Amino acid sequence: TTTLTNATFANNTASNAGGAVASAGTLNVSGGTYSGNTSPSGGALYNNTGTMTVSNASLTGNTSSNQGGAVLQQAGTTNLNGATITGNTATALGGGVVIIGGVLNTSGGSISSNSAANAGALYSAGTATVDGTTISNNTGSGTAAANTGNAGAIYNALSLTVKNATLTGNTADGTSGSGGAVYSGSTNDNVTTSLKVDSSLFAGNDAAAASAIVAG
Repeated sequence: TTTLTNATFANNTASNAGGAVASAGTLNVSGGTYSGNTSPSGGALYNNTGTMTVSNASLTGNTSSNQGGAVLQQAGTTNLNGATITGNTATALGGGVVIIGGVLNTSGGSISSNSAANAGALYSAGTATVDGTTISNNTGSGTAAANTGNAGAIYNALSLTVKNATLTGNTADGTSGSGGAVYSGSTNDNVTTSLKVDSSLFAGNDAAAASAIVAG
C-alpha cells in the first residue's frame, strides 16, 4: 500500500503512463496538488489493476497526448472522493478521467473545464457510478475525423449510473458532436450499454445533436 498525504507533484513527465504516479497495487491519495504533469496515458495518475482512492486532492492542468488528461485506469477500482479535477486535457479521450475497464466511483467533488476530442470530462468502458459530483464546463472538441466531438462531459461505453449530480455548461462542439452532457453507446455491436440517471440536474449543455443526453 502506498499512501500520499498532502503531496505536491508538479511538471513531471512519463513516457508511458502516469505523469506523476503509476500504481498496480493499493494507492491512497489524500489531499495535495497534482498539476502540470504529462504522459500518454493518465497525465497525473495511472491505475493498472489495483485500487486507487483519491480524496480531497486537486488535479489541475495535467495533459495526456492520448487519453486520460488527469487519471487513467486500465483495470481495477478507482474511487474519487471530493476530488477536484480541473483544466486537464487529452488529445483523444477523457480530458479528466478515462476508465478502460473495471470500476469507477465518484462521490462529491467536481470535474470541470477539461477537454478532449471525445468525453471532455470522463470516458468509461467499465462500470461507473457518479454520485453527487458537479461536472461543468467540459468540452468534447472533436477533430477532423468523422464521429468525434461526442460527449461534452461523459462518454459511457458500458455501464453508467448518475445520481444526485449536477451537469451544466458542457459542450460537444465537433461538427458531428452528440451529447452535450452524456453520450451513451458503444461502437461494438456485441456490447450493450446501460445508463441510469436519478435525481440529477442537467442544464445549459450544448451539442450539434442532443444537447443533454444521447443514449444508444
